[in-house]
Amino acid sequence: MQLTRDLWIAPGFPRPFYLTRLQLQLGRYAATILGVALNAMSWMPIRYRDFYDIPRLFLVEHAGAVYIFDCPFDDALDDYPPYYRVYRVPPELIPAADSGQWESLVRVGTFVGQIPAEVVQFDATRRAAIDDSVFATL
Repeated sequence: MQLTRDLWIAPGFPRPFYLTRLQLQLGRYAATILGVALNAMSWMPIRYRDFYDIPRLFLVEHAGAVYIFDCPFDDALDDYPPYYRVYRVPPELIPAADSGQWESLVRVGTFVGQIPAEVVQFDATRRAAIDDSVFATL
């Protein structure tokens, strides 16, 4: 960028793109706030079983409780529904997940709520962690 007295001129555009000093300062301020917001995310590790674009059945521990997020295939839709059904399960049942009995966890779990799948923020791999802000919406 080239600095003039009151404007920043961004190179590489077909015609000059100008930002006033105030716009540039506001942009830096917004980027700082956004950076703080992004860094404030708290990632929680997940264990998942089914995966199609995103985990369709996963387990996460939050605030001393264990939650199952379930998004089973819907034959009537011939697709996955756009939401997770969330269940709270007792922590002592976690070994059932280790032995592959995930469906039994859903059956004995206490229904907590339903949440749109798009609200759940996964890490870059979509297999390791979720952002804990999802629990604010339950």
